[in-house]
Amino acid sequence: MADMTRAREELDDLAGEFAAAGAMKGMIFGHHGLKTAARKMFCFEHGDSLVFKLDDEAHNEAIGLAGAAVFTPMADRPMNGWIVVPERHSAQWSHLAQAAFAYVTKIEATAPKKRTGR
Repeated sequence: MADMTRAREELDDLAGEFAAAGAMKGMIFGHHGLKTAARKMFCFEHGDSLVFKLDDEAHNEAIGLAGAAVFTPMADRPMNGWIVVPERHSAQWSHLAQAAFAYVTKIEATAPKKRTGR
């Protein structure tokens, strides 16, 4: 597809990498992304960038990249833990996606289970 961004192409490649772990494609805020088997988003495309849900250590690593920033979908409404990493750092995207997948999977494993109604 001629109008597909580099970020979207990379997202498709990442979908293949994470498929064996149960990850799947999904949408968030109208953007294509990747979800864990439990349907929790761990990365998505945003223009020419990818956005990742990261723990503190990976967050500090990513935010140190030139042009990276906390994802803020609405003015004064930053989404803590979500970092936008621009295309110029695409060599880091696979590594950051792995960190994001591991982090979100860990959150899922430690989250209290929802109680079902009686």
